[in-house]
Formats: sequence, structure tokens, C-alpha cells
Amino acid sequence: MTTDCVYDICVVGAGLWGSAAAYHASLNPESKVCLIGPDEPKSKKCTGRTVFGAYYDEARITRQNVGNDTDAELARRSHQSFGILESETGMPFYTPCRNLNFGKIGSQYVLNSKRTSERLRLEHRVLSCSHLKRWWPYLCIGNSNEGVVQLSNCGMVNPRQLVSAQKQAASSQGCDIVTSIVDQINKKYDLENRHTILEVVTEDGHIIKSHKVLLCTGGFTFSKPLLPPHLMPDIRLALTQTLRLELSVKDVEKLRGMPTISAMSREDNLADCYMCPPVRYPDGKTYLKIGHGRLGYFGKREEVADWYRGDGEPQVTDRLKKMIQMYIPGLHPLSDHVDTCVVTATRSGLPYIDMITPQIGIAVGGNGVGARWSYEVGKIAAKMITKGQWDYDLPEEYFKVEFKKENISSRL
Repeated sequence: MTTDCVYDICVVGAGLWGSAAAYHASLNPESKVCLIGPDEPKSKKCTGRTVFGAYYDEARITRQNVGNDTDAELARRSHQSFGILESETGMPFYTPCRNLNFGKIGSQYVLNSKRTSERLRLEHRVLSCSHLKRWWPYLCIGNSNEGVVQLSNCGMVNPRQLVSAQKQAASSQGCDIVTSIVDQINKKYDLENRHTILEVVTEDGHIIKSHKVLLCTGGFTFSKPLLPPHLMPDIRLALTQTLRLELSVKDVEKLRGMPTISAMSREDNLADCYMCPPVRYPDGKTYLKIGHGRLGYFGKREEVADWYRGDGEPQVTDRLKKMIQMYIPGLHPLSDHVDTCVVTATRSGLPYIDMITPQIGIAVGGNGVGARWSYEVGKIAAKMITKGQWDYDLPEEYFKVEFKKENISSRL
């Protein structure tokens, strides 16, 4: 199906960043905006699906006591807007709770948390192991560790609900939403109007015409011919997986008031991890979620969709179970469930938000924390694609895309 309508902006990718960009771009009543991207599949096992999203979850951590000032500022600005979007749409997606960062006493991780909290004047406390035990008696973090607790302006974001809220708000502002997977983007010269337009072709046969396209395609940026081969962003795709433990009513009550946790403690050869307090999922069950750092990187682009469909690595699942037993002993899970995801990693650790060509912009590179940045990244990207150049008060060079120097299949 081809329509005669030519959009001003077409946003490709309807996840956290794409839906945010569509919302912000459609605030301008003079811009005709289209958002293209598939809904979440009913089952991750669907063999025919070529594209998945990183927002298929109920809880992601949002905090500001991180080591990088720009990371913290993006999180702060996004957090400030959560209440506005919730009120506008009537869709709650943010749950406030405290955040605990802990690690070895005097470690760089703890020092960075302290310094950032002080520099940004965050409401926080630095607590020893014994003091942490008084606050949360069920936590066992080891006598060689200490923690930095952010007391306010932090908590959990429900990414599914946030995407729904941003899409609803964009739609109410006139944004058209097409629930398809984009297969390719082609340049066409309009002889009548003497300018080049972009044709966005979907897997199911739609052809959407637009003057400009913004790619918010995350880990699937390379899976389709969306960009010129010589202009491929230098991003690496990392494997991650999380473990959800179904909790009894008794264990949910035991963990009442639990903070979000980010830990970097190398005791007993355990790697860093993070935990979200008990959250009710769509199946009606309440789960405690634990995740970890990056497992490694994909070698081929074809592996990404297969990873989303799979059940992760059993040895990682076992390791996460041991972490839970070490940090929160005495739980009696009723069942467990593994979720897989992908981290889109940039060289700088910050997102790439840049114009690739005069008509194509990009916003990719969540680096494992894209949910807490999403609202503001969408705003930055929308302003940029609308104007065709940088239009934001943070320095442009922080977000400039770096390009690959080799074939993309050799380094993902």
C-alpha cells in the first residue's frame, strides 16, 4: 500500500526512544509525523519475527547517582517530566523508591557514587554495612562493602507503560502510528517538486513517504538496509539476561520498602548485578528481578533475533540465583523465569543523536540504561530532526555518532 501523503518526519522504531521522539516531534502542530514500529509479540518464540524491542518488561531502574555527569543530567531531566506525561495520559508508569549503590569500601564505584551525589546535591546517605542492615534487615552485603543511598528522585520505570503513554500522547497530537516492521529506506527524486523524498518500505507492503527519517532502531539498526553501507554507526551489541523469581505473599511482605539495587562487589567471584523490588507482572504474579553486566558481544547480526527468542544461558541463570541467595537469603521462590535482551553499546557510553545525512537522523545507543534517559533523548532527537541540525543546550559533540571502519558483520 502506498499513500499520497508525504510526512515531514517519519520515526522508525516504536520503542522507548522512538515513541518519545514521536511524542515530542508531534508537539509542533505544523509537522506531520508518523511513527512506525511493531507491537510487542504475544510470544517471544515467534519464529517469523525479525525485530524485537528492549522495552518488554515491567521494571527498569531510574537514578541519578552515576559516575557520568551527562548520564545523570539526562536521567534528571527525564525524571522531571514523568509526572507531566502521567497526568497528560492518565497512564502511571513511574514508581518512586530509594536506590542503593554498594561495593567495596573505597572502591572507584562507591567513590563515584559519593562524588556524583555531592556534586549534584542529591539527597543521599552513605551507610556502612551495619547501618544498611538496620534499614533493610534482609540484605546481606558483606562487611567489606558500603553503600550510597539516593533518597529521592529515583525509583522504577515501567517501560511497557511508558511506551504506551508516549504513543497515546503522540497519537492525540495527530501522529499517525503504523504497526509494521520497516524493511528498507529508499531515496526517490520527486520530479514535480524537484526534491528528494524518502520511501520507508515495510515488510507488509506499506510505502510511507517522508521528507526526513529518524531511526530509533536500537539493536536492530543493522538488521535491515536502513542506512548507506559506508555510514554505519560504531555500536556493539551485547547479550544480557535477567532472572525473575516469583514470590509468595510472605516474601513480598518481607521485602516491603526494598530499594532498587546496583551492586559491584567482587566477593566470591560474583560479577556486578542490579535488582528491582517486587513488581506485579501481567500474568498476575509478583516477581523479584535480578540482572547483571554484559555477557559478551554478538558475532553476527542474525544472532540477535535468535537471542531474543531463546532462554539465555543456563550457567548465567544459576549464577543469578546464587547472587540472590547471597544478598537476600531466606527467600522461597515459587518459580523462576528468564528474560533475554540486548544492550546497544557506543564508544562513549552516551547515546548517538546525530544527523547521518541531511534527511536521516539517528538516536541509538542506550548502553543498558536507555529507559532512564528515554524521555529526554526523544526530546533531543525530535528537536534535531525537526530542524535538521543540533538544537539543544547540551554540547553536540557529546552525542556525535562515530562510524565503523570495517564490515559490520565482523564486529557487532
